[in-house]
Amino acid sequence: MLFVSGACGLAFEVMWVRALGLWFGTSTSAVTIVVASFMGGLALGNVLFGGIADRHPNPLRLYALLELGVAVSGAIVSVIVLRGQSFAPEVALAVSSSSKFWVGAMSFGLLLVPTTLMGGTLPVLARAIVRHGEGAGRTLGRLYAANTAGAVLGALVPDALTVPTIGLLDSTLLAAVGDLSVSLGAFFISNQVMASAVAVADGPVSRSRKAALVLFATSGFCALGYEIAWARILEHIVSGEIVCFAVLLSVYLAALALGSAIGGAVVAKLKSPLFWASLAMGLTALFAFVPLLGLSWWLALVDRLAPIDPLLQHPGPGWTWRVALMHSLYLEGVPSVLMGFAFPCIAAAAVVGPERAGRQTGTLYSLNVIAGVVGSLITGFVLLPLVGMQTSLLVLSLASALVALAVTIETTTSHPTTGQVELVETATSRVRLFVTALPLLLVTIAGIAWPTGRLNAVLFDLTEPPLHLEEGRTTSIAVTSHSTFGVERYRELKTPGASMSDTSFGARRYMSLSGHLPLLFAAPSNQPRRALLICYGVGNTARGLLSHPELGRLDVVDTSAEVLRASPYFAAVTGSDPLVDARTHVTVDDGRHFLNAAAAHTYDVITSEPPPPIFAGVVNLYSREYYAAARRALKPGGVIAQWFPVFQLTLHETESLIAAMQVELPYVVLFQGSGFQWVALGSDQPLVVDGPRWRALLALPSVRSDLSAVGIDDATQLAALQLADDAHLRSVISTEPMSDDLPLLQYRMQPIQKHNIEPLALISLEFASLEKSIEPAELEAFRARAQVVRFGLSSSLLSAGSKEGLELLNAPWLHYALSLAPHDEGLLTIIGLDQELAFVAAHATREAEPEAKLLLARRAFYLRQWQQAGELLGAGAEGESDAAIRWLLRGGVARALGNENQAALAFRTSAGLSTDREYRARLAKVTASTPDESHGPLQSASVK
Repeated sequence: MLFVSGACGLAFEVMWVRALGLWFGTSTSAVTIVVASFMGGLALGNVLFGGIADRHPNPLRLYALLELGVAVSGAIVSVIVLRGQSFAPEVALAVSSSSKFWVGAMSFGLLLVPTTLMGGTLPVLARAIVRHGEGAGRTLGRLYAANTAGAVLGALVPDALTVPTIGLLDSTLLAAVGDLSVSLGAFFISNQVMASAVAVADGPVSRSRKAALVLFATSGFCALGYEIAWARILEHIVSGEIVCFAVLLSVYLAALALGSAIGGAVVAKLKSPLFWASLAMGLTALFAFVPLLGLSWWLALVDRLAPIDPLLQHPGPGWTWRVALMHSLYLEGVPSVLMGFAFPCIAAAAVVGPERAGRQTGTLYSLNVIAGVVGSLITGFVLLPLVGMQTSLLVLSLASALVALAVTIETTTSHPTTGQVELVETATSRVRLFVTALPLLLVTIAGIAWPTGRLNAVLFDLTEPPLHLEEGRTTSIAVTSHSTFGVERYRELKTPGASMSDTSFGARRYMSLSGHLPLLFAAPSNQPRRALLICYGVGNTARGLLSHPELGRLDVVDTSAEVLRASPYFAAVTGSDPLVDARTHVTVDDGRHFLNAAAAHTYDVITSEPPPPIFAGVVNLYSREYYAAARRALKPGGVIAQWFPVFQLTLHETESLIAAMQVELPYVVLFQGSGFQWVALGSDQPLVVDGPRWRALLALPSVRSDLSAVGIDDATQLAALQLADDAHLRSVISTEPMSDDLPLLQYRMQPIQKHNIEPLALISLEFASLEKSIEPAELEAFRARAQVVRFGLSSSLLSAGSKEGLELLNAPWLHYALSLAPHDEGLLTIIGLDQELAFVAAHATREAEPEAKLLLARRAFYLRQWQQAGELLGAGAEGESDAAIRWLLRGGVARALGNENQAALAFRTSAGLSTDREYRARLAKVTASTPDESHGPLQSASVK
């Protein structure tokens, strides 16, 4: 019964935390409040029902009533937290607008009844069994093991099975059915048990019992502290996918259950169970910290045991679950078994007699729970921000080892159960003290020997010191510098498991457009504009928004104060810090929570720069409920912008995200930001390119400067980036929209290929409607640009064989488009020739000159600077990686200058150097053709 009850209880907890996150936010403080409320209810139930059980004539009948109460109240709470915002939006708004105190109070109030009833189940059932003559340590070990083993199932099943198939609400109702079945079973069994009243008398509190309580409180404190630190480490190793947290929790619980089962089986044979509990706690400290020293070796081993297919952008769920399991076992397997083993040993020393088994079990377990809540709070809000993961684990390990030694010292002359002072052999006493002190000594040596900051260097894969590193309450961040050709090119913001953002040309381009495009499409207004930016990143989107003089206020909302504090490091290379602009107002909060609390019709623009949507919790910024909240805060004619990293998504996932926008917003269009980083725009009014207005806005110096920095100089270039209008998207998308209840994006069901052609199905090949906004003189250039954008996307996927194959595919289109729109940096970025990279190449160090000159030669080639391209290609060694491209370009230069024989020889040489069969076959046609200057010197129109 406790196995099923444990499974249902943890399933409730997991899904309530996620559901309440939609009300209160998914920031660290909000989640901590919700979890603390849950744990507080459990502690209250342990204390309250433990004493009642001792006086109840039939504790098993009481247990049945508790489980019935959990089933009924759990179902009611689930409906409220998962559907409450839809049938009581006013309540949702009031909740979202409340202070943290009231958030905590409301959370506790919602969870109080079911969690208090859950907390009462273990001591009540323990009382029922201990009454029939079984030892307390053995009984509690078995019950704790069963309950915890069930919790493993409750941690895994929602993410592995039920939520991806039936959704959050039905999953919680399924848990309620499980508790109901346990209640019926308990009622049936209770009818077979003879009821009897039991007198309860309080006895003296022994020294050993006091020591046991201290030890168990320390165990709870350190256990959840360890779990907080382990979760942060695993987030680095296996990214932030939601299944990783389920695996981490299930391994922790399974190891606790195994250890408790072992302890329960042997505790009756131990002469001094409290000593063994102390020793287990000391060894827990040792094995919680020492694995960090071998983490580099372990990561390399896992890479060999579970390699990722190099053709995959993202592996499938099997790889993710397998690797998360391996890392979780390495980090927490042994210490969690040891903590579980200590529990029945402590129970044997702390629970005295069957007549008080319920009350004392409740006290013991509630003390452990409360200490665990305190441990998680101190670790998350004090230790991690102040001293970081490495030192936090060291502090927790030292605390555990110190208390274990102190308890051993205190009880070496105390009888483990009676507390009567007895003379213990000096030799035995010394052995116990030495064995318990050894883990403390080893942890201290390991902590001193391992350099400070080594853990972060391993987790962030740092080969040199970062520009900035901070570990905080919400996350860890590192700011790193990246050089190309020996010259700093961009700076990157790293967070656990992901590159969150950077200042490279491509990243600045799509993020900047996430700010410019919604302002360009938003309905004209005589009032200063107001914009909301959810997730700050490195400030690329904020800079784009603030470049518009008409913007009067920018609200920036981010869950991470650490990310916001890193802004100056990126401002140093981008030229401005958006956070010091007088129009910028910063709020550290969850973006969804902030939107829920926003007044109606507040913003002209709502845009975001979030983490990848496959990360845990980020789907809350992509669901239809998010767009409903955003639309409520949007002014009439306002625009919502959303980033879609389609290279990380299946076609079905991309369509479900767009469908979520379409359900709540009548008009949706799709733009290319950079490569396969796309930007979707939604509004309550048609999104039509207004040529004259766009040209007027782009003529503003600040706007022109910001767009020019990302390769956009006129409105025609910008319009050519539109990939699909609303009519096209609605004609090709019939997928169910992403929703809060069924957040399938978090549950990756299949791997993603690196060269995934699926997203191309969303692109419209017709753009006649756009041509109405283009000046007649620019019409041909616009068509060429639009074609190049589409062909560049497809060719980058279809030519996966080689770099030279991609070059040959793109060349004729680029030459033609560039002949109509010279120096269009947006076109040059298609094959990695943006102006930023060219600048870095021009200032390359001597060691990087050959590679830098090749890049400059390619750029000169597409800009029709034949003589310069030829001179640059003549220099530098022939490396294996670029020899085929060098000869291909030499052939193109020779052909452009009229030297057909030299061109043919160069093309044959290039073909001989390439291993790409398709490239060689295509190049053979080029060699046999006549050049058509309108389409470039590499291919003729017929070959194109």
